[in-house]
Amino acid sequence: MKSAIDKAREALQYTGDDLTQLYHVFDESVREKYVNRDYVLTHFQEALDKRWIKPYYQMETRRREVKNQHPDRC
Repeated sequence: MKSAIDKAREALQYTGDDLTQLYHVFDESVREKYVNRDYVLTHFQEALDKRWIKPYYQMETRRREVKNQHPDRC
């Protein structure tokens, strides 16, 4: 069971960066978002173990920026 503080924190996170909104009520839409999120996080390892999802790895590449170089030579 979640406390009022946990619900307030989730309602605030649900609001995000919208500083025009003075408050957000913890309602069914907020609860549903966090129930779904919690389900995915708590069952992720099980999904990997049972091969319901398959990880794909992609190499990370970075491009070095060189100053004062002609654009055709990049």
